Amino acid sequence: MHVEIEELSPVEKKLAIEIPWEEVRVKLDRAYKELSAQVQMPGFRRGKVPRALLEQRFGKHVKSEVTKELVQESLVQAAEEHKIDAVAEPRIESLAELKAGEGFRYSARIEVRAPVVLQTVDGLPAKRVKTHVSDDEVEKALERKRVQHTEYRPIEGRTQTAASDALIIAVKGKVGDRAIDRPETHVDLGDTRLEPLPGLAAALTGVAIDAKDLAVTLEIPAQGEEQPARTAELSISIKDAREKVVPTLDDEFAKDTGEADTLDELRGKLRAQLEKVAHDRAEREMREGLLKELIAKNPIDVAPALVERGIDSQLQRAKLSLAMQGVDLEQTGVDLAGMRERLRAGAADEIRGQLLLEALADEHKLEVTDADVDAKVAEVAHAQGKRASKVKGEMLKEGSLDSLRWRLRQEKALDLLASRATIEEVEPSAEPEEKAPNE
Repeated sequence: MHVEIEELSPVEKKLAIEIPWEEVRVKLDRAYKELSAQVQMPGFRRGKVPRALLEQRFGKHVKSEVTKELVQESLVQAAEEHKIDAVAEPRIESLAELKAGEGFRYSARIEVRAPVVLQTVDGLPAKRVKTHVSDDEVEKALERKRVQHTEYRPIEGRTQTAASDALIIAVKGKVGDRAIDRPETHVDLGDTRLEPLPGLAAALTGVAIDAKDLAVTLEIPAQGEEQPARTAELSISIKDAREKVVPTLDDEFAKDTGEADTLDELRGKLRAQLEKVAHDRAEREMREGLLKELIAKNPIDVAPALVERGIDSQLQRAKLSLAMQGVDLEQTGVDLAGMRERLRAGAADEIRGQLLLEALADEHKLEVTDADVDAKVAEVAHAQGKRASKVKGEMLKEGSLDSLRWRLRQEKALDLLASRATIEEVEPSAEPEEKAPNE
């Protein structure tokens, strides 16, 4: 087999391949021999049908199948012999017809992983925000904890909903052009941040606590370019209405949480949790900035196929995040093609970062041990409240254990990069975003 390789770009090669007639002939002979053993034709015993008759009846099909086999096998062989690191299926450009006595020729384009040369790694600049948890943040966290321990009691002594009630409703109707039918939805009338639709909590305040088929019209404002203004026409039935009873902040409340014996002790534990959250966030943001510096200082080409895969990954994460909120991205009317274009630059840099960290890990022979994997699995299991053996079994079944090992290797490379970086401790530029202790 003769192979000519043309470098079209750092991420694409063109292969011109010629397979000698003798190899082609062997493939054709085998194909016709197998065909002869399978077909039945009047006047001939199985396996005794003349080759000329088979060629007349089945020649086009046989040539097509042999051509596919020759292309597949030769591409694999060429990739192995010439160390071509393909990242996508080859695109066949020209394909000659099989002719007796002639070599088989074709050409193909292949996207490849560009070689990665690490130019600047040591001393990359990065900024880490100094963390400080104020008394006000602790009190806000304590208030969130108090809200989490709210009791929901049956409403007595009144017939209408109040602004502090919580409802379970059934809702049907349309939001814009999209029909909805949710037999059970929670609405907290006192917390509009969590309402399913803007204005729904206000519309359900002051209505009969046993209201059925309540007609509600909401004007939902636009939310950026991807979510235009809409009108919601709904029919709502209240299935359950509860009065919220928020506990008093005292030592008894602290004991009821199961986390402390006194209110002061609970405050101390909440402060420690908030400090860890702030520290982890600052560390994560520092590492994200450091990775951007690595990408900027070490420019590399990325194959289009890898970028498309990166976009697919980002879209999948977005779909999963929305699905957890009960929203189907494909049913929202979002321009997915336009969204892909907006994600392209970020996806390309995400791939660049992965390739650079992989090269750094290779250069320093960083390895992930079974103990590393088991430790991470145990961490995931603890967060999910499951046994480590069960989580590992699930990951083996899903085939995600190799992906975990790869992510841990990327983290080790980023750890190495951070250990060699020039990190500046800076004051926060604005008030820190409020975070719950378990976030």
